[in-house]
Amino acid sequence: MLHYLPLNKVLRLLFSLSILALLISCGGLHVPHPKAPPANPLPELDDSIIQAPVAIPFEGLRHLLEEQVPKSQSAEKDWSMSSDKRFGVKWRVWREPFVVSISNDILTFSSTVHLAAAACLRIQNPFGKSECAKLASFGWDGQAPRDLPLSFSIPLRFDHYGNWQGSSTYNIPDIPFSLSGIGDIGQQIGGSFFGKLDATSKILEERIKYLCNPRRIAERLWNHLYKPIPLYAGLFLDLQPRGIFVMPPKISESGVVLALGVRARPRVISTPNDILPPVLPDLVVGIPQGGFHVSMEADVRYTYASDMLTKTLADLKQIKDKPVRINSVTLEPFGEKLLIGVGFSGLAKGKLYLEAKPMFDTESETISMAGVDFSVETKNVLLKAADWLLHDTLLRLIEQKARFKLTRSLDQAQKMASKEMNRSLATDVQLKGSLGQLRFLGFALTNDAIVARAAADGELVVVLTPEP
Repeated sequence: MLHYLPLNKVLRLLFSLSILALLISCGGLHVPHPKAPPANPLPELDDSIIQAPVAIPFEGLRHLLEEQVPKSQSAEKDWSMSSDKRFGVKWRVWREPFVVSISNDILTFSSTVHLAAAACLRIQNPFGKSECAKLASFGWDGQAPRDLPLSFSIPLRFDHYGNWQGSSTYNIPDIPFSLSGIGDIGQQIGGSFFGKLDATSKILEERIKYLCNPRRIAERLWNHLYKPIPLYAGLFLDLQPRGIFVMPPKISESGVVLALGVRARPRVISTPNDILPPVLPDLVVGIPQGGFHVSMEADVRYTYASDMLTKTLADLKQIKDKPVRINSVTLEPFGEKLLIGVGFSGLAKGKLYLEAKPMFDTESETISMAGVDFSVETKNVLLKAADWLLHDTLLRLIEQKARFKLTRSLDQAQKMASKEMNRSLATDVQLKGSLGQLRFLGFALTNDAIVARAAADGELVVVLTPEP
């Protein structure tokens, strides 16, 4: 039995076919290119804080004193005579190792100096040679030596930048030689031992000023941290230091710790920065707030994704029983979405546009499409000329098949960055740190690629080897 369509349906079908035929004869369906809405940029991560405590052990200063102050000196073989040749002396001086102590933020290096001396008076012998007869002595021929306390004192005062402020002083009693009237010979006792103490105090003072100079230390940090750190396969960890801050020094029984830190924006990059480090900005005084994180990104190029989708959709032969062939697929940024252009032929010919939101799967590290839908412009044209193309066949197929692997693994970059955060930057600079799991930040849709951005939180400490 034959079935006839109602007249009104026949007329509508003939009208649609005539419109479609007219569009095809004029070069196909023409869908205006949608105007891209503005995109909201991804928010910048807060600056990371890299801790850089600098230890200045008192032991190094003690060694300096041990080198500068003689451990012993003597002039005991022959009598050292006074200028008038009447009196003579012999002597020995030796000291104990310096001991470090601290009280009320005053650093003291203490030692005990032992002194032995003997004096003589020259007697003229009318029957032979003159001789020097011993007048007095201590610490000689079994006598107990005189003990003199020797100390160097350093007030541990710092300005708000951590620079040491003060001066070094030393103290030792006068030589306890009880015999008077022996002329200038008494000044020879101890020789250069006592004469070097003033110069040693100045040397100690200059050394402390050098060690407790945060600006000098910050320059070392700045230059080392500015150089990108190689990871693997052409990737680098770029710490991007932005400034250095100082906090009040911490004083303990073993030393002073200058509390420095670095504000930075660490990231994993593929192109290292070859320019020289800029001039170190002024140090900032204060206690910064914040943690440590490294940002990293990987992308999918539009050309790669377009080729993949073109090949995938080539298997599509019909939509709603109408013949169709997908000839090309293009991707481009569309605000915070992607615009998918689909060139087709068959019963109808032209190009239509779809919108889709990129999605990221952290486990497989693939980008997929969600919420795929025809653009408003496409709907307006197809509703009038080829509404069968609006069927969800194409939408479902793109959502199912659009799976793009990142060009490089973010997870691998995170692991390598965490590993390389434990290494030597120089013989006197060591990094110690770790990174936790990645967290996905979002997409940046550039003119060339879909860029997936992620970050890993952790901590990083720069350890400077204490200077001697």
